[in-house]
Amino acid sequence: MRSRRPSDRSVAGGWTLADILRDVAVAWQLLRDPAVPGLLKLTVPAAGLLYWLSPIDLLTGMPFDDLAVLVLAARLFVQMAPREAVERALRRVYGMPANRPDPEIWDIWNRPSQGGARGQTIDGQWRVVDESSE
Repeated sequence: MRSRRPSDRSVAGGWTLADILRDVAVAWQLLRDPAVPGLLKLTVPAAGLLYWLSPIDLLTGMPFDDLAVLVLAARLFVQMAPREAVERALRRVYGMPANRPDPEIWDIWNRPSQGGARGQTIDGQWRVVDESSE
């Protein structure tokens, strides 16, 4: 099962549209982070951008190869960045305050429960309260 902690999301990767968009957003945040080495900022994103701007194409007349290279460059950049910087970027992308506890503790919808389908149930008790008799 894949972990739902934001710090593990970039490491685990994934190729869904949400994973790709998350990596692009995190890469954008990492470009402005002073903890990320300048050489890393210069090489990986610049190489992807240069390929996108170059007239050389693997698939002529189709933008798919350009998009694939940009996605791969963003993924590689996130994977190579320092873990603390990636965690800060994920917190900014997801709008979490820096002092918030581990999201896995608070994320009840993604936490597996006993006997629940895909962890989307919350165990509890209920009772009927008749307010008309009070």
